[in-house]
Amino acid sequence: MSCSKCSDQAKETAKKGGIPEEQGKATWGAGGGEQEVAKKRKRCEKCGCFVTSAGACVNPKCGAKGHQQGQSQRPQIDTTSRGGLLTVDEAVRILEGHEKAEIRGMAASWLASKAGEAAVPVLIQALQDDGDAHARRKSAWALGKIEDTQAVPALIQALEGDDSARVRRSAAFALGRIGDRKAMDSLIQAIEHEEDDRARQNVAGALGDLGDPQAVPALIQALDNDPVHHVRRSAARALGKIGDPRAVDPLIQTVQNKNEDSTVRQ
Repeated sequence: MSCSKCSDQAKETAKKGGIPEEQGKATWGAGGGEQEVAKKRKRCEKCGCFVTSAGACVNPKCGAKGHQQGQSQRPQIDTTSRGGLLTVDEAVRILEGHEKAEIRGMAASWLASKAGEAAVPVLIQALQDDGDAHARRKSAWALGKIEDTQAVPALIQALEGDDSARVRRSAAFALGRIGDRKAMDSLIQAIEHEEDDRARQNVAGALGDLGDPQAVPALIQALDNDPVHHVRRSAARALGKIGDPRAVDPLIQTVQNKNEDSTVRQ
């Protein structure tokens, strides 16, 4: 079955181009591409319209599940057996044992918003033991959202030693959110020696969130010498948050340096 919009467009195409109506139906929606390619395109099971490569039905009025306008078909936690409700125990089991890392990551995010501090031990375990970087990254992010200090040692360990830069970025973010000064030494070492610029950017932001003047020399060094402008920008903002007088002259020099990136000077 096809919708009236598709049928009308097919007829119009057939009239203008002299194409048989049935062939016009196969051609419409392909952006003027080859007819054979158009015929192979998937159609929405509900209305019969074409479906984009992202899984979206081209018909804006179609409400077919999984083919809503502009939405792609991404894995979701299956809660249909419970009418859409998910318990904490179920989310924990998903985080600990689901075969897909993306689903485990979704469970970590769900636990951060629904379970809070009760989920911290299992999230720490996932951060330390999950074999997939995506799941570890989401667990670190979730721990930052919960803001419980018992996660700090595991997050420091991830910042210092995880082989995934994306996990280290999330660990830095989480340490900044939690704001425990026990992370200060590790964060200072990271802004000086971390190879990934996005991780250094998050580290600078975390140091600003902690607000400890102990970080000022390392942040000034990053402001003056880091090769990546968004790290320098983050360092400048962190120095502004801390408000230490030692940062005044370096910040003035940065503003006056016409060779500096405009986003840093601002």
